[in-house]
Amino acid sequence: MGDEPSLEFDADRAAVRDAVATFCADRCRAEYVRKNGGRFDPTRWRELAELGVLGLGSPEGEGGARELAAACEALGAAVFPGPVVESFTAAALLPSPQLERLVAGDAIAGIGAPPLFSFAPDATWLLALGPDGIRPAERVGPVEAVTTLAGEVWGRVEVDLSEPHRDSTLALANGRCAGASYLVGAASALTLAAVEHARTRRQFGRPVGEFQGVAHPLVTAWTNLEAAGLLVREAAAELDAPGGDGPVLAGAAWLSARSAALAAAAQAHQTFGAIGITLEGPAFAATRRIRQLCSLPLAQRALGDLEGHTRQRGAGLRRTPR
Repeated sequence: MGDEPSLEFDADRAAVRDAVATFCADRCRAEYVRKNGGRFDPTRWRELAELGVLGLGSPEGEGGARELAAACEALGAAVFPGPVVESFTAAALLPSPQLERLVAGDAIAGIGAPPLFSFAPDATWLLALGPDGIRPAERVGPVEAVTTLAGEVWGRVEVDLSEPHRDSTLALANGRCAGASYLVGAASALTLAAVEHARTRRQFGRPVGEFQGVAHPLVTAWTNLEAAGLLVREAAAELDAPGGDGPVLAGAAWLSARSAALAAAAQAHQTFGAIGITLEGPAFAATRRIRQLCSLPLAQRALGDLEGHTRQRGAGLRRTPR
């Protein structure tokens, strides 16, 4: 029996993750994230673009879905603000001149379900996600700015919808893969911070991490995040293999990461206690970004696609005679 392929990042993808992590450590420190409140910063966004990150996974990009997943995991760990998911979704749809502006960080995309779109006041292009795929959306009225939990400025706007893109499969898969990787990175970093707090915080003369009611939920949160991270990497590997099950797995990875990240965020607040709900505390910047990202309509069709895929696979299984 041959060896199973590894779902860990190889040296090349780990180098991508480490390069983005180094950039974030220099340009997106925790103090900046807390003070900035998650607002979109065009300067830092262009600096990120200069690394070549925003072209990953696109038809004209140098890297594939595995590089995309590695980069987004590092962005999530740093809670890097900006239209991360939106950019990777749009990059698979935009024609060359527009894609060049997106990859350079000179233009951004917003996505949503009309009338609410992410980053609508700043977006160059709007993409509407629905049951029939992704449609270009043209503004036909003023944007009503909406300040979100994460500090991002979204907006409500009346739009005219064009015909759906002929094939939104890759765009949705890239967006879900990017979002799942970001969530795993953000929630994993948050869980590690909660573990360190439990290790050093003492109550009744003992570290609170020695109490089963604290330790066991943290272990469960970490285990679920690890499983979600492995699923993301498997989906990315399948997306890089023509004809694979990447799009379906990317939807499953998004659903898994979303569930695991939300549960981890709740457990982190439970572990940190009162300090976890303060604006300047160790948890709030990450948990509000996690919750905001989970509100994107990426789950549309994902569960149905997964159920259909499962039924199709099940129908092809041979039944063993009794």
